[in-house]
Amino acid sequence: MKRYVIIAGVNGAGKSTLYQVMDSLKNMSRINTDEIVREFGDWKNSSDVIRAGKIAVSKINHYFEIGESFNQESTLCGRSIIKNIKRARMCGYRIELHYVGVDSVDIAKKGLHRGWQMADMEFRIKM
Repeated sequence: MKRYVIIAGVNGAGKSTLYQVMDSLKNMSRINTDEIVREFGDWKNSSDVIRAGKIAVSKINHYFEIGESFNQESTLCGRSIIKNIKRARMCGYRIELHYVGVDSVDIAKKGLHRGWQMADMEFRIKM
């Protein structure tokens, strides 16, 4: 069965880290706006972020159109994620949501202030 997998959480929570340890996602197409923007620009440049977002939307539409399983990182902000979930249901996808939480608001704020560079932070993944 085709799958739409959402790895969600606040910026800096460890969504990409969770992806790296989930073997079930390794052979699946992946959409991560942060990775897309790194291919050609800088996340501090708003036009690069907008361009990466448009590329991500295009990829999502493509995967839905061809019926391919894929995973997407999301902060669950905005209406587009709800539209994608509804579309996935209409297209017969199995929808999975993996939420990565943090222990406190302070940790989430640190992630934002560091520009999402959380390599020095210890991640605790419960599976």
